[in-house]
Amino acid sequence: MVLLRRINAILQIVRDNGPEELEFIVTKLFMTLMLIVAYKGAFALETVPRVDIKRCMGDWYEIASIPNLWQADCYKNTKSHYGANSDGTFDLKKSCLTKGGQKKEITGTGLITNKETNAEFRISFIPILHYLGWFTGQYKMLLVDPEYRFAVLGTDSLEYGWILARLPNIPPRELAQIETQIRQMGYDSCKFKITIQERGPHMQAKPLCEVVKP
Repeated sequence: MVLLRRINAILQIVRDNGPEELEFIVTKLFMTLMLIVAYKGAFALETVPRVDIKRCMGDWYEIASIPNLWQADCYKNTKSHYGANSDGTFDLKKSCLTKGGQKKEITGTGLITNKETNAEFRISFIPILHYLGWFTGQYKMLLVDPEYRFAVLGTDSLEYGWILARLPNIPPRELAQIETQIRQMGYDSCKFKITIQERGPHMQAKPLCEVVKP
């Protein structure tokens, strides 16, 4: 019944805003459903013991990732900005450049789901779902540098993962250490693709496992 009420609310928004909003809503809804499917039947990854939320806010460069649907046509300069809200949620804004040079952006709202560690959260990329209290996808902070210079986010399904840093580059030795750690978690590090950053050292989206080879 709860799901039915939420679907009816979404349909009412479509009716109120007209068909021009339909494509936008359907695209974000599809992304949300993909996260639900990826999460179903997964095992539980261990998170870091504790996350300082304030130190996580601000800009992060994507160093490598297992790309999701939204990132399919991202070519370079993928970046995320996190901003805290007074109600305990946080805003997420992701951006990248396509191969044609077009800037692509998406915004979402996040909710911390584990208050003991602050290392687990959900995201809603559809505003109406946020207002209805429906946050989907379960993301986890799997690694974080003591100085919050870099971090690894992932999902229990191992279908998605992101290596992020405050600068467009992680030193080779530390990147190799991260690659070893995510493999130990169960990830196939070859599925992580290096993200091209204009101020970074990598100009090709090679598999992470190849980049860290001696």
